Amino acid sequence: MREDDPAVGQGAGPTVGDWNAAAREGPQPFVVNPRMVGAGDTGTPITPEGPLAEGEPEGIIAPSPLWAMKVCRHFQWSHLLPHAERHERVRTVIGTGADAVAVIDDGHQHRIIGRHVGQTADGCSYSLVARITTDECQRLASGSLRPVDAFLHGANRALYAVVEDGPASNVFLVGTFGAGDVPSEYLPGNEPITFAEALGEF
Repeated sequence: MREDDPAVGQGAGPTVGDWNAAAREGPQPFVVNPRMVGAGDTGTPITPEGPLAEGEPEGIIAPSPLWAMKVCRHFQWSHLLPHAERHERVRTVIGTGADAVAVIDDGHQHRIIGRHVGQTADGCSYSLVARITTDECQRLASGSLRPVDAFLHGANRALYAVVEDGPASNVFLVGTFGAGDVPSEYLPGNEPITFAEALGEF
């Protein structure tokens, strides 16, 4: 978090009770703070007031890749228009085991997919994410699109680091992948990797 962020110096931040309350209350407005949107060198804080602030009462998707996937969503202008049709809220996991793919909404026409790639011994998790169309998501669910191909053919393929530590949590962009550049061990079908050290940015 940058020193010029208004949250700096305002105390220890939310308590555990605050986090539980947010989860019980369900979906919250997608709050946009221009100085916090997106993952950069300082990461995107996971706080009740930041761009990732949205209740997750379903408890379907683990924090990694959930937080990384939420960073990748496009801002939805319909959230600011009181009479606009809201897109469907999606929280699901398609497949099981090493082939499981987590899915969340990204507007009416797209979905963000993600999978947990691995972690370091000190608790930093890594997740692979991509953006696919709703049609591709339906094909993934029906079995006509392989989980591997969903990531390889998706847009905005990227690897994110997730530091899950309550109010201090952050999501960091590690790097992006071109077509065919995703390491095979990061793709569905592989068990999570235990990395000996933190991955460098690329």
